[in-house]
Amino acid sequence: MHVTTGAIELKLPEGSNRILVKNLFLSCDPYMRKRMQPKLEGSDVDSFETGLPISGAGVAEDLD
Repeated sequence: MHVTTGAIELKLPEGSNRILVKNLFLSCDPYMRKRMQPKLEGSDVDSFETGLPISGAGVAEDLD
């Protein structure tokens, strides 16, 4: 099987104060599984909130 993908050119709008990054490594730690369930009594971590970004660690390259 041969898979071909096309390149996508990403651009920021002129005058934008944002940055464009390429993710190189993302951390998916075992504790995240606990956060995907309703908070249990006595648990030391809060559950993720629906509709909000999931926090985590990663390493990225600045493409600007």
